[in-house]
Amino acid sequence: MTPEQYIENVLRTESPDFEIIDTRLLHGVIGCCTEAAELLEAIRPNMFYEECLDKVNLKEEVGDMLWYIGVILDACELKFEDIMDKNTILQVNPFQQTPNTVIYHGVIGCCILSGDMLDIVKKSLFYSRELSISDIKHRLISIMWNIRVILEINQWTLEEVMELNIAKLRKRYPEQFRDDLAANRDLKAERKILEEDQKDICPKCAGLGKIYISDDGTQLFTSEGVTPIYEIKVCPVCNGECYI
Repeated sequence: MTPEQYIENVLRTESPDFEIIDTRLLHGVIGCCTEAAELLEAIRPNMFYEECLDKVNLKEEVGDMLWYIGVILDACELKFEDIMDKNTILQVNPFQQTPNTVIYHGVIGCCILSGDMLDIVKKSLFYSRELSISDIKHRLISIMWNIRVILEINQWTLEEVMELNIAKLRKRYPEQFRDDLAANRDLKAERKILEEDQKDICPKCAGLGKIYISDDGTQLFTSEGVTPIYEIKVCPVCNGECYI
C-alpha cells in the first residue's frame, strides 16, 4: 500500500458529521494537552540525559496547565472546589524511591488524562456522542490529583503556583490578551519573574562545587576552598537527584 492509497483508505473511514461544541471548552482541553506535552519536555532532560531538573520551568508549566483548567471550569460552569478531592490520599507506587520519579508519575498522569479528556471531546465533536460534563469533571479530578502530587513533593502550594502564573501573564499582557503581545513575548522578562520565586540554586546546573549552608541557616553557597559549616546531603532544588 502506497502512502497515497493509505490516505484514500483513511478518508473512507473518516466521520463526515462534525458537531459544533463550545469552542472555549475545546480551547481549554487542547491547551491541557499541549501543556502536558510541555511538562514532559520539562522532565525529559532529567529522565534521559542526567541533566538537572529545571524546577523553575516545571513550576511554570504546572501553572500554565492550571490556567487551561480554569478555562474548562468556566466553560463547564464548574469551580476548582468541584475538582479538588482533598479526602484522597496522595500515595504513589512505593517502589518510586526518589522525589524526581514521583514528579515523573504526576507529569505522565497529567498527559494520559489530558489525552483522555480530549478523546471525550473528539467523540462529541466528530462521532455524534453526547458531551458528558460529568466525564470531563472526573478527568479533571484525576488531573488535579496528579498536579497535587507534583506540588506536594516540591513543597509548593496551589495558591503560590496560581499567583506565579498570573504574575507571568501580567508581564506578558499588562491590560488584556492581544495577538501582537502573544506573538512577541519577552521570554527573558518572564523567566526573571519565575526565577525570583525560586529561592534555591542547583550547583550541578551552575557547574559549581558542593552545596554548603551558612551558620545562621539562611544562605546557600558553593565553594571548593572553604570549610563548610555543614554540607547539605540533598540538593534543595533537585531533591537529591543530581547532588554532587
